[in-house]
Amino acid sequence: MDYGKRTDANHLEVKRVFEENAQYVIDCANLGAGFADLLVLTRDGALLMIEIKDGRKKPSERKLTKRQCETAKAMGDAFLVSTDNAQAVAICTLRTCRGVYSGINYIERPW
Repeated sequence: MDYGKRTDANHLEVKRVFEENAQYVIDCANLGAGFADLLVLTRDGALLMIEIKDGRKKPSERKLTKRQCETAKAMGDAFLVSTDNAQAVAICTLRTCRGVYSGINYIERPW
């Protein structure tokens, strides 16, 4: 069976914003199995796993899968959900404080 390999409608747009605002971006959406859509190295050196969800959908349609939740819990603050371009820019421009991003209003914690 082939689960988790569809990308959200806003995937390419949000990925482009990360590419413009981060140091390095790897698209991992084709991996599935609960792995995040993007690996992002921010300009301040933080390595993050980014799961892209379409912010235009109802919250119930943006839920993480069981495997994504397991990955999120294991990765802690390194796993973030981005639903739009503003969140992508915020994630890239916020400075870390002991590895934890401030500005929680921009970053949705799925767990």
